[in-house]
Amino acid sequence: PESAEPPPYPVPRPLPPLPMPVVPAMAQSVPLSSGRVPGALGAPFQALQARFVQIMERVQDGGLQQMEHIKRPHLFTASWMLDVSSHQQLLSQTLKYVPGPEVCMRVFN
Repeated sequence: PESAEPPPYPVPRPLPPLPMPVVPAMAQSVPLSSGRVPGALGAPFQALQARFVQIMERVQDGGLQQMEHIKRPHLFTASWMLDVSSHQQLLSQTLKYVPGPEVCMRVFN
């Protein structure tokens, strides 16, 4: 029987499950800039944010291992932001036709 070689990169561990507390009725809309976060997210905002960062760091590492920083450097260098001068331009022009997963990578990196 042939033995399989281990992959040339670290194999990611599964993420631990995120506890989901019971959520009260819809909270009033509160701007994030106020420093307060709405309670209707189903979990504490900080826990969701930490989980997102953990997931995106793994995606980022995978992209580096697959040499995406060479094939598609704009995902890692923020060069796509050079001509963006407002949030309106960012949303209505720059990212309008970019697939969601790529938007995540661009913004996170």
